[in-house]
Amino acid sequence: MLCNFFKKKVKKLKSFVTPTFDVGKKYKIAVPSSKSITNRVIHIASLAEGRSFIDNILWCDDTKFMLENWIKLGVKIQVYKNQIEVFGCGGKVSSAKESLEVGNSGTTARFVLAALGLGQGAYRLEGVPRMAKRPLKGLFNALKDESIHFQSEINSNKLVVKIQSYGFLRGGLWNVCSLKSSQFLSSLLMIAPYCQEKVKIQVQENCVSKPYINLTLDIMKHFDVEIKTISPFSIYTIDSPNKYKANNYTIETDASSASYFFAIAAILSAEITIDGFSSNSLQGDLYFLDILEMMGVKVTRSNNGSVTITGSNFLKAVHVNMVDCTDVVPSLIALSLFAEGTTVISGSNHMKHKECDRVSVLKKELSKLGAKINQVEDNIFITGPQKLSSAVCETHEDHRIAMSLAIVGSRVPGLEIKNPECVQKTYPQFWNHFSSLSH
Repeated sequence: MLCNFFKKKVKKLKSFVTPTFDVGKKYKIAVPSSKSITNRVIHIASLAEGRSFIDNILWCDDTKFMLENWIKLGVKIQVYKNQIEVFGCGGKVSSAKESLEVGNSGTTARFVLAALGLGQGAYRLEGVPRMAKRPLKGLFNALKDESIHFQSEINSNKLVVKIQSYGFLRGGLWNVCSLKSSQFLSSLLMIAPYCQEKVKIQVQENCVSKPYINLTLDIMKHFDVEIKTISPFSIYTIDSPNKYKANNYTIETDASSASYFFAIAAILSAEITIDGFSSNSLQGDLYFLDILEMMGVKVTRSNNGSVTITGSNFLKAVHVNMVDCTDVVPSLIALSLFAEGTTVISGSNHMKHKECDRVSVLKKELSKLGAKINQVEDNIFITGPQKLSSAVCETHEDHRIAMSLAIVGSRVPGLEIKNPECVQKTYPQFWNHFSSLSH
């Protein structure tokens, strides 16, 4: 198992107090690779036929759950320092002797639950209590006519899903609602090649976080399966049965994780460079760079995949719709506290289904510093710049809350962030990288 590798963690922090930062300095940060891409590539490589090498893999809690569950499901995975070797199962998912653990990883839970339709027998999937509040029903409903049955419950203060699968997915018409999470649609797209019949996926209502669907389709194509898009984010078809062919893949830098340091550069009038982005990246959270330019920040994109942010002494408020990139909304909320004028952020409703209700939590925690954030229906209003003072804030076990508080803390020395270790979910090195800016 991978447990020995993941024991190599930094000493646990009970709290982190933000130091004093200088302004106008230059830095280069080695932001880790994308969690969203890593988990999709692990998932598809595990379903593929043959051996795949995945380079620049992200080591964090979310990817640990994905890797360990596929090992429990019979896939052989060899771990190296910055690479894994995956011997795919060819769409034949084995039985599992142990419970499948997902923690609070939405991608792992939804992707694996759908893939269990290709297995045979009884399975048990467990997650932390918060996972019981995160949407899963949309996936269950989409597969209600298939030969897989789900029964979810909260047992012993955790999520438990019992699955009975009969070894095949028929295919045909699948109706899915992706209003709360695009991961329902991604989950179905990735298992569709192994159905017995042609699959038609019809999306009911509006799909949120659309760039993640394009990311899923692009990775599927890399592994030699192409979905026919009849109507983008609405109707897809695939001529099943089909199968993924093993291939090698190098993971690019995570745009969501980079957003924290992009924002810090903006408010410290600093210059921060981050390497490792694909020249044709499909990561929707790179829209954050466009927002920074709207706010008056200089953004330099190079042909070799590096991005340099040069901060400004004057930041302008913006009006933006973030329905397709809500993971960077916490970064934008933190940044907007230092911008001149009223920033309006719309399209954030489905954020309440994340690791916590992120907008409500940020309103609560930042109010301890004196921040005023208003929310009216789907709109967030922040008028700045605001005068803030240090306080003690909680992360609510949400990695993005922790790292967004760090953005504010770069301008508010002495801000104490409790339970900062939740960044292990996607960015284990974050506090080391953040602290390096004060040296």
